[in-house]
Amino acid sequence: MSAIYVPESDYAEKAVYPIFSYESIENIAKSERAGRPIFEEIEMVSVHIAGERNLVHTARVNEECGRDGFRKVTWAERFADEYNAWKEGEAQGVRGTPLTALQQFGVTQSQISLCISRKIHTVEMLMQLEGQNLKSLGMDANALKEAARSYMADRNDKRALADEVAELREELARLKGSAPVHDPIPVADEYADLSDDQIKEQIAAIVGAKPRGNFARPNLIALLNEAKASQ
Repeated sequence: MSAIYVPESDYAEKAVYPIFSYESIENIAKSERAGRPIFEEIEMVSVHIAGERNLVHTARVNEECGRDGFRKVTWAERFADEYNAWKEGEAQGVRGTPLTALQQFGVTQSQISLCISRKIHTVEMLMQLEGQNLKSLGMDANALKEAARSYMADRNDKRALADEVAELREELARLKGSAPVHDPIPVADEYADLSDDQIKEQIAAIVGAKPRGNFARPNLIALLNEAKASQ
């Protein structure tokens, strides 16, 4: 299986993933009429479940797998993005964040191999595991789940910081009356002897106005450095 890792994927069912294929199946009715075996290529899907080593559900893609009110929902509709990508010839596999991202939180290569042997290929899959599927990881279950939680919390913190940085850049551009700055932002506190208000005053002295809003100190420092660099 060829894995597709998409860190920011909005894949809705990360603990379940499909693999599509063609299968030659004899059409009995046509074979009887022709007096010889007639085979047709049928689109099939194998649905894999994280934490289940042996359970794989196989069905035709046009078979019903659920209902939307009174309307039949097929496997091709349930996994529409993956199905369309397969029809376009793209590689198939699981979507999400590689388990190697958990190594910074103490997860070992042997634990990663354990997860993969249980069809758990991504951090998102691990986050969704509960009950018996989680217990399939044995004594490592709690440690792996906690590492996944730590990773997701860290990613959310970084995303929030990135949003604040983007807001800071827009604020600096507004103060300077120019386009947003795209240089890397340093975050070292090189102004330890200055308060946040004093940093804002220095920014105002350069660009003519103080930044509006409450920003984290590292971002205020970055804003001051960018203002100085623009002089």
